Amino acid sequence: MRPSIKEIWLWLEKISDPEIPVISIVELGIVRKVAWHNMCLQITTTPTYSGCPATSFINKEILDVMTNNGLGKVEIIRQLVPTWTTDWI
Repeated sequence: MRPSIKEIWLWLEKISDPEIPVISIVELGIVRKVAWHNMCLQITTTPTYSGCPATSFINKEILDVMTNNGLGKVEIIRQLVPTWTTDWI
């Protein structure tokens, strides 16, 4: 049985931003969307800026959390438009 979208959001809320560890990637507004597409979990993220050096680290953290919770097929979709804004915090 696959986990609910709500449960996945809870897992994502536990991932701290590597540059500002007191805030999660969800609170920061980096995670934009979580959805099932057939049997693949798709997580859409928007970096705080297009050249953000923490993006690959954040993606690895997301994949690690999903794998540790038993999910095999996970796709991270990088969405650059609209650009990230502090309004998303």
